Amino acid sequence: MTYLTDTDLADMRAAQADAMPDTFTVIHRTTAADGAGGTTVSGCTTSTYTGRIREARGDERPDPARVTEFSRYKLTLQHDAAISASDTVLDSAGASYRVLFVDDKKSWKTALRCDVELLRSRS
Repeated sequence: MTYLTDTDLADMRAAQADAMPDTFTVIHRTTAADGAGGTTVSGCTTSTYTGRIREARGDERPDPARVTEFSRYKLTLQHDAAISASDTVLDSAGASYRVLFVDDKKSWKTALRCDVELLRSRS
């Protein structure tokens, strides 16, 4: 069985980075105890990463009587991005997305894939 070397992995990450032309800002909400056993949003921090986004496939709704807006996307970020399903992502054109799922359970991470949903389209 052949495994990837550190050099192989670095080369693959560099190739992935070259294919990520866009910039995304990840908004991480911070919470604090609300005194009643729950939490409330107390602020946020941000991180900026290179990445790429595309419409997800396979969510067709064949109904000729109405038009359904497509809002699911696949976001690819650099392998070491800090992101979770409670975060919001902004692209450089002003669109915002809710992170639904982060696929971070890979043996050799060359990029990080996330399922996101469009919240607000570009201005």
